[in-house]
Amino acid sequence: MKKTGRGELTVYWYENPPIFYKGKDGQLLGIEYEIIEGFVKFLKDSFNVQLKVNFLQQKDFNHAYQAIAEKTSGFNLGAARISITDERKKQVNFSSPYMADISVLLSSNDLPFVNNDEELRKILSEATAVTMEGTTFEKDLIALKKENQLRFPVTYVTKNSGIIEAINGQNRSFGYVSLLTYLANFNSAANHLKRQNFLMKIHSGYALIFPRRSSLEFPFTLYTTSKQYESSLKKSIANYVNLDLYQFIQQMQFNPENNISLLNKEKSIQENYIKIQSEQIQNERNDQRNLIYFILCIGILTILATILYRVQKKNHYLVNKQKMWIESQSDEIKSINDNLELSIQARMEELENENKTLEDSAFFTAHKLRAPLASILGLVYLLQKTERSQQERLTLQRLHETLLELDKILHDAINIIEKAEVPDKTL
Repeated sequence: MKKTGRGELTVYWYENPPIFYKGKDGQLLGIEYEIIEGFVKFLKDSFNVQLKVNFLQQKDFNHAYQAIAEKTSGFNLGAARISITDERKKQVNFSSPYMADISVLLSSNDLPFVNNDEELRKILSEATAVTMEGTTFEKDLIALKKENQLRFPVTYVTKNSGIIEAINGQNRSFGYVSLLTYLANFNSAANHLKRQNFLMKIHSGYALIFPRRSSLEFPFTLYTTSKQYESSLKKSIANYVNLDLYQFIQQMQFNPENNISLLNKEKSIQENYIKIQSEQIQNERNDQRNLIYFILCIGILTILATILYRVQKKNHYLVNKQKMWIESQSDEIKSINDNLELSIQARMEELENENKTLEDSAFFTAHKLRAPLASILGLVYLLQKTERSQQERLTLQRLHETLLELDKILHDAINIIEKAEVPDKTL
């Protein structure tokens, strides 16, 4: 590979969020996937080696593990959140662990909490275990069964999260799951499952695996001991899990009071979840309040605009009617004898009075419109003087500006009416 500057790596993996999985668009994602991508980049940047990676999906954990265990050499890698155990070290080589491996025993909600060995034998002997074949979860159940001389049937699933789903959907069932999976699903699982407090298992950690005599182990070790790996791993953990949750799990394996710490962590997660839910509810209420303000403003503006439009339409109709009448009388007026001037003058005065009455009516109507508008402006001003949230202050400010614009429109209408020309008295 050094001579040619090229190489080919085959990765055997199985679906196991958030460790290794496919996204909605079929793109590969997960913590172990990003570790492998970081390794490929490390070889390119450090040794100018271009590595082609073939990802071969396996149907379950056992197939992914056996694909590597059956090989003796070559550029092959197993990615399946594999626990480091002494038994497996005889079959494969491990990378350095990227995460602590802690398992907790969950049971369906209908099973009581186990407080001592006698209760353990009585309760679990009448229940069904759920696990994944070939995993440390299965081995921990076998050890539990043997140490306490228990007899219980076992059902198998193909993925880690499937254990939680199976226990949640089946009465009188129990099984081991990773602490990471349990805490990541705590808010949805807490009301349906129980964690049996004193049956926690701590192993050596999760890692990727190679064939026993693989030439891949040396360059991969160089990468996992580099500064690039440390920073890249933290970013991957933050992307898929939660850096605080990851650090808590790392500390749990060295904490002699780990059960108390876990109880406190569960409480913290639940309190944080309740806080987030409360904030979401408050935001929804604020949105609803703002929507009501907006609808109220639109309603007020619509009513005022409708009233103003109808008044203007009526005034326009009356003015046009007068104009048409005057025009229809034009020829008749021209043919009238000079001695009828007084009669014409009297008629023009009548028209002038009618027009004046019309203008007074329009002026009065416009002023009447300004009165409720002034009241609304006053109410808005009082609301602005009270303590409000930022969003409410912005909404009231917008309402105030809109009402000022409407007040200006009415003011302009009054000015137009005041400046309207009267009929020429000399006609």
